[in-house]
Order: sequence, then structure tokens, then C-alpha cells
Amino acid sequence: MSLCIESFANYTLFVASIPSSMAGQTETLSFTEPEIDFLVPVISELDDISFSPMAVTPEPEPLVLMGIGGVVFALYRRFGPARQ
Repeated sequence: MSLCIESFANYTLFVASIPSSMAGQTETLSFTEPEIDFLVPVISELDDISFSPMAVTPEPEPLVLMGIGGVVFALYRRFGPARQ
């Protein structure tokens, strides 16, 4: 699905979102030009196609989280408030 995000005097800027489930796949990208009307000149030009990567935040491993929790618990037991 493409979306027109900005129109200028000489061109229109479109944006499209490709789902992450298609990452790494080879697909065909095609464009359809309107039918030619010989009374109205139509000039279509494909200028620039760019792909911008989305920033992916890595999630911590469960064993690392358990290890950090164990260290914090041990430090609390060692240096925490005295028990009576």
C-alpha cells in the first residue's frame, strides 16, 4: 500500500511500508503507468527508490536477566539492612 505524503509542482512523493515478515526475501517491484491519452501528454519518471532500515532494539536474554537479578539479590543480602 502506498501513500501520497506530499505533492509538489513537478512531482509527487509517495511512501510505502513493507512488512518485516518480508525481510530478506527477493520480490518484484512493479509500477503501473496510466493509459496513454494522445491528447494529454503524460510524462512519468521514476527518480529514486530508497530503503531506510528501522532501528531494532535488541531484547535481553532471559539468562542474563536472571544473572543480574541474582547478583543484585546477593549484594542486597550482603550489604542490605541488618536483620534482627
